[in-house]
Amino acid sequence: MKKLMLIGIALFAAFMFVVPASATTLELGGYYRVEGRILNNPSLDEDATGSHDAHWRMRFRFTPALVVSDALRFDFKTDIFDGTKFGNQGSEDKSTNLMDIDRLWMTITVPFGKFAVGRMAGNAWGLSFLDNNEDYDRIRFDTKVGKVTTGIIFQKNVDLDYSTKTQSDRDLDVYYLYGVYKDDFGAAGLLGAYVNNKTTITVDNFKYALLPYFDVKFGGVGLRGELLWSTGEKDPDLAGAATTDTNEFAWTLQADYSFGPVTVGGGYAWVQGTGSDPLNDKSTNFAGMGLGDDWDLFIVATDVDQIVNENSNAWGILTTGVKMWYADAEWKINKAWTATARVGGFTAEEVPSGVDDKIGMEYDLDIAWAVMKNLKWRFTGGYFDTGDYFNSLITHPDNTYTLRHQLTLSF
Repeated sequence: MKKLMLIGIALFAAFMFVVPASATTLELGGYYRVEGRILNNPSLDEDATGSHDAHWRMRFRFTPALVVSDALRFDFKTDIFDGTKFGNQGSEDKSTNLMDIDRLWMTITVPFGKFAVGRMAGNAWGLSFLDNNEDYDRIRFDTKVGKVTTGIIFQKNVDLDYSTKTQSDRDLDVYYLYGVYKDDFGAAGLLGAYVNNKTTITVDNFKYALLPYFDVKFGGVGLRGELLWSTGEKDPDLAGAATTDTNEFAWTLQADYSFGPVTVGGGYAWVQGTGSDPLNDKSTNFAGMGLGDDWDLFIVATDVDQIVNENSNAWGILTTGVKMWYADAEWKINKAWTATARVGGFTAEEVPSGVDDKIGMEYDLDIAWAVMKNLKWRFTGGYFDTGDYFNSLITHPDNTYTLRHQLTLSF
């Protein structure tokens, strides 16, 4: 990684000298964030020894852009010390493997739109619901006609052709077509996707997906919603082998009302569970962590501890699916201070016989302070009251809380 980092920096510097200075500008962006966390009983187990975690961590995100001309540009994203805890590096340690070169892509602007090629953001669409914004190799074209922006995207998730000389087309490819209408009142869009998974040679695995969304505001009333629907199948080549149908279904509706410095709101989300039929796989947004890795409404359930949208599925909630509701209130105290209180409940969508579906309740408080331009402090605390769902997983389940404060300098 260190060699790749040095090579990347050298190439970047060389390009800066090769391209005429008069035609090239460098735009800088990013932030440095330091945060402290306290996690009490993250294992949810009353009998666990040492089930407590308190630490500091940091991240430096650097997002420069090399603008060659009005028609040509490079964009770059890297994280340095991403999630690195204070005290993990000795005073004389070499800081190796602590820089992630995440994205690098070029954009070519033509009279009828924009082409982009490279490694860029993906798996994020519409609202943050269901999103898991990560890095993907893509080729895309986007154009705008009036108030409508539309585009096509080719995404290469996996390429196994290179490793074998006996097989071809052992890839996982995703094709997208989208359209978004934007006006003064908000936006509405539709994304269509076709997933062609040929990584297992002996199985035809594909699916089609549709994801409509809207995000509008009329006066003081805001309305938002998104839906995921997909259908497909896994069809083995082996004679007599059964075909498995796959389908996904999830949706959310949210609303808020603003009056003066106060905004009150609420919403509901529903993510389908896997089900018990082995020939009808209903796992929904499994790779995107159920509700979505980016949908961080609650610090315990969906952000830091990730009890509900957890990556490892240790609690099985990605399999059971989830239904959740929330209500919140935000108070903009003045130009510098904002306070938000939120409460929500989580229930499993489909559980085995004898398992209670009540996952739990969470109560959060968030306070943000704009210390000065480009400098922000934020405190978030959350208390999660575990439900009887965990009785089948833990002998003596217990509640948990998380406290976090952040200081972020952006540029």
